[in-house]
Amino acid sequence: MRSLIVVHKRIVRLLCVAACTWAIAACSPTYNWRVQALDDVAADALLPCKPEAAERLVPLATPPVTLHVRACDVKGQTFAISWALLPVGADPVLALQRWQQAAAAAVKAGPIAGAPTPWRVAGSDEGIRLLSQGQRHNGDTIATEWRYARRGQAVIQLAIYGGVDQPERMTQFWESLAWRKRP
Repeated sequence: MRSLIVVHKRIVRLLCVAACTWAIAACSPTYNWRVQALDDVAADALLPCKPEAAERLVPLATPPVTLHVRACDVKGQTFAISWALLPVGADPVLALQRWQQAAAAAVKAGPIAGAPTPWRVAGSDEGIRLLSQGQRHNGDTIATEWRYARRGQAVIQLAIYGGVDQPERMTQFWESLAWRKRP
């Protein structure tokens, strides 16, 4: 009888451990959306996972500007938000063209699929959408989509590198960009 109680307790413990493991897994969604503040340019956007951060000087304008990057990977896709504030007098249209060329070169992108199409973001002076095929660092081919928005001297790029198996998640990312009210 005593051994039956011990076995029963072990089974109950195993079931509790299994239930706790399942509960933890259920509370850890694949897409864990969070707001990313783009303070320098007075905007916000969503990322589906905890991003890594980087900053570097890039020649989008003269003098070079600080490009802020936040990126994360989820389900084989890389979601990235980048932004910069151009100096007064810099040509933002030329800066966006340079940025598009640099982004395409970075992933060894083939020809852009069709002409750039407009991307509507409330409050933007300009919005552009580009599609192409590129390569990861290991040589694997990936679909790439970049979207650029500009308001005054503020420029932003949202990008997805990788598969397109979750179009509703991609839409949520693209539609999340919002400019804050101008002071």
